[in-house]
Amino acid sequence: MVDFGDDSEGLERAEATRRPSDAPTVPPHRPSFAPTEPPRRPSFAPTLGRLGPSVPPILGPPELDRSTVPGARADSAPSRLNMASTSGSQLDGSQRRSALIDVDESWAVRSDAVRGLLAHGPAFSSTPLTRRARGRELDEPLGGPGSPWIQLTGTGQVLVGASPERELSALELDDNSVYVRESCLVAFAGGARHENGRLASASAEPIAMVQISGRGTVLIESRWPPRVLSIIEQQTLAVRADDVVGWTGRLLGHPLDLELAPLKTPGFVAFSGRGSVLVDLG
Repeated sequence: MVDFGDDSEGLERAEATRRPSDAPTVPPHRPSFAPTEPPRRPSFAPTLGRLGPSVPPILGPPELDRSTVPGARADSAPSRLNMASTSGSQLDGSQRRSALIDVDESWAVRSDAVRGLLAHGPAFSSTPLTRRARGRELDEPLGGPGSPWIQLTGTGQVLVGASPERELSALELDDNSVYVRESCLVAFAGGARHENGRLASASAEPIAMVQISGRGTVLIESRWPPRVLSIIEQQTLAVRADDVVGWTGRLLGHPLDLELAPLKTPGFVAFSGRGSVLVDLG
């Protein structure tokens, strides 16, 4: 379970109210959120394809969990990611600044996002995480030298916080996948798998992306809750590369030449296929 709250009282409040008789039972790697009204799940084409230039192919049709992305149908109007606290109330901006994660076995976290640890027994052990490409471990840290990642193993609670002027959102995976910009990724359940790729950009270096697949919660950060821009076949979405947080579905991304970009402005990438793109408009 991931509970969103203020940094100053997250650990103290969680420990003071925790009793053996009413401790929540949470399946491994499946933090639970209060249900919201379930939207209709998008329908994806069954053909395999590449998600973008220099991005490894995926094995199954990825889509965000229906409880965390309302209205993410391919033919629906854009909508924001919808977050609800464990009590069922909507989260405001101040509540999204931190999250308290219940760890039953392991979680992968960006080291500079960790604000506190509370072990229920032996102390957490940590293992450095490296980037992966096409199933192989690379000799470089996930997140780069400035923001390395670790795998925390044990039971207890981990308090994570967003970077300055950013806030947290959560995605729920159920045997599917999502691509997230590496600099926007904060944590994910230890049972999920990661694979690194890149999104080409005409006006800058390729953007480092991470594919998270499997089951469990994925925490991301952005200036504002990302908007979900849905794409169906025969459509093309042009969006600024700097605003892309991630995507899901059968999408092909590529940089736009200046002559083809909206208003002939540099820095745009185009997505085509069927799926949804997460965009930070903060």
